[in-house]
This record gives sequence, C-alpha cells and structure tokens, in this order.
Amino acid sequence: MGEEKVTTIAGKTMIKATFYGPSSYTTGGVYQRIAKLKDVDVALGISMSGGYVPQIVPDAYTGNALKYKVFYASGASGKPLVEVKSGTALTGQTVETTVIGD
Repeated sequence: MGEEKVTTIAGKTMIKATFYGPSSYTTGGVYQRIAKLKDVDVALGISMSGGYVPQIVPDAYTGNALKYKVFYASGASGKPLVEVKSGTALTGQTVETTVIGD
C-alpha cells in the first residue's frame, strides 16, 4: 500500500492513496491519514474491495486526514445499503482514494 503523487494543480498536490481498511471499524466513520500531505482539501473519490461501498464524509477533513464510512448491501431486495457495524475488521480490504491538498 502506499501514496503516489499524481500531479500538482494550481499549487495543490494530488495524491493517489491505497491502504487497507481498519482493523476495527467505528460506526459513523474512520479517519485515514495521508502522510504525503499536511492538509487534505478534498477527496475526489473512494473505492473499496470486497463488495463494500465506502463514502467520504463531507467536510470531515482534519489536518492530513479524511473521514470515510463503509456500507454493504444487506441482500434484501430494494433495501438501502447498511453501514458496517462497529468492531468489524476490514483489514483484508483495499481502499483507494485520490485527494488534493497541501
């Protein structure tokens, strides 16, 4: 896993980050630090392996960290996605995101 500088746009750095999910998920979302940045301004997208559906939490950037929630399909037809329960280990799942910051 790692972080790769993609480009610089208007003085901001774009990073593609790949990391493993948390060892113990917290309902409401978890923070992921982007080591190559001092500050995260925006995350442009996020994806996750294993059929999980991650979602960036808007305006939940703290320094060089972004917050994201993880959902899954419950299997019930026509039902909305369900957030992963607290304590769920997601370490076997790969997460990818692209962020812009300083």
